[in-house]
Amino acid sequence: MTEIALTIGRQLGLSRDDLEDLRWGSLLHDVGKIAVDHFIQNKLGKLTTEEYEHVMIHTQVGAGIVRPVVNEKVVGIVEHHHDHYDGTGLHQVIAGEAIPLGARILSVADAFDAMTSDRPYRQAIPEEEAWQEIIRCSGTQFDTVVVTAFLKTKPTISATVKDKAAVK
Repeated sequence: MTEIALTIGRQLGLSRDDLEDLRWGSLLHDVGKIAVDHFIQNKLGKLTTEEYEHVMIHTQVGAGIVRPVVNEKVVGIVEHHHDHYDGTGLHQVIAGEAIPLGARILSVADAFDAMTSDRPYRQAIPEEEAWQEIIRCSGTQFDTVVVTAFLKTKPTISATVKDKAAVK
């Protein structure tokens, strides 16, 4: 997932410092899941509304955990990586360009990685379906500028997905 995020960041022309912040944000983005009940995280079915809300506390908890040791850009990536571009995410307080660019990039990379990876509660979907889902959610869940950059990197990202599958 980190490689996908960095590939998108390079396509967007991020500076070396911004790529480093994106790297740290992608490595630390789910650290807050330490506070999430592992039975809920590994549940074999659809989450209830209450369970989903519980899982989503990881963004706030994670931001609090990393705040003392990283810069505010990295904190913003961790805190906002599940925000929807159109502002419709759970308990979301910012939208659009107010969401840090690193978080908007990570949102696409994380979603693509999640869809193309097996989870305890579901099998991975084919890569092409994941590409289509990202396109379908462009402008709502995802920033269209980030999605456009993501699409331009398809050969590189597809190779990354194939390498991940080969490791299994």
